[in-house]
Amino acid sequence: MVATLFFAIAFLSILIILLWHLYFLFFQYFPPKNTFFKIKTKNKFLALTFDDGPNPLTTLEILEILKKYNLKATFFQIGKNIQKHPQITGRIFKEGHIIGNHLFNHSFFVSFSFPKLEKDLIKTQDLIFQIIKKRPKFFRPPYFFVSPAILKIVKKQNLILIGSTAFSIFEPDQPPASLMVFEILKKISPGAILTFHEGCDTKMGNYRQTTKAVSKIIPKILEKGYKILPLSDLLETPPYF
Repeated sequence: MVATLFFAIAFLSILIILLWHLYFLFFQYFPPKNTFFKIKTKNKFLALTFDDGPNPLTTLEILEILKKYNLKATFFQIGKNIQKHPQITGRIFKEGHIIGNHLFNHSFFVSFSFPKLEKDLIKTQDLIFQIIKKRPKFFRPPYFFVSPAILKIVKKQNLILIGSTAFSIFEPDQPPASLMVFEILKKISPGAILTFHEGCDTKMGNYRQTTKAVSKIIPKILEKGYKILPLSDLLETPPYF
């Protein structure tokens, strides 16, 4: 009985992971309008993105790593976290990085209700505008989930939906940095959008293994002959309205 349950759980876990990968592959090759899970290019260019900030335990270290290599990234920020740490959002912008909208509460279920989604998105847009005097054009839905309501809001608000090509499915558990680096390096290719997390949604938390992974993976990417460019450069479009 125990063995049967174990194998059933293992099978279900493998099936979920397989479907998850197929989901990302589908949107990489068959994206809806103004949706990018990967950017079409033959050049060895890629973009670096960060989600779920600002988080003082992680974001400031990430900024120092990016400054060391003179790189610019895109930070998809949660409205509730911005309210707690507006000065960090301001610093990210002043240092030349891009601020993207990651909704106010990082709720998965808001993606199914257009009125709630629109309210959540606009609230975050307005909050970001108060700090940087610009409204983001780049939007990343929580968990990269693309629903009919998400596509509707992208069209109505003239946004650009940004998914991801490469990230670590183990990152929420904060495994050793070397494991995350190994996992992501396997997935890089021209036009890839790499994703790390500054924290865990509105709970934030200590993501020190992520900062270690970022510091390790950047030189490895550069050694492979890739250039890490701002998302706006790869998409050839301004990041703000």
